[in-house]
Amino acid sequence: MGPIGVQEMIVIFLVALVLFGPKKLPELGKTIAKAVSEFRRAQSDFKATLDREMQALERENESLKEVTRQAAAFQLLFRYRPDGGAGASASGRPQGVRYGA
Repeated sequence: MGPIGVQEMIVIFLVALVLFGPKKLPELGKTIAKAVSEFRRAQSDFKATLDREMQALERENESLKEVTRQAAAFQLLFRYRPDGGAGASASGRPQGVRYGA
């Protein structure tokens, strides 16, 4: 179903003229124009709200990705440390401390 052509508009106008008469037709046109403009305004408000919420979700998603990257880097750092990330040697003593001379 494509856009309405000239012939279809003429038929619609004639039917409206017969149904409503020449006195009510301008009033009906104004009412329809107001309804269409109100619908378009509501549509643009809805689109703006949807875009704003999508941007908020994308920002939240990016921050979660960054936190996940930081957690993965932190995990890798401690996984590959020679002391296992515990800060003590295999003997259980803290590293860098000399016992007995």
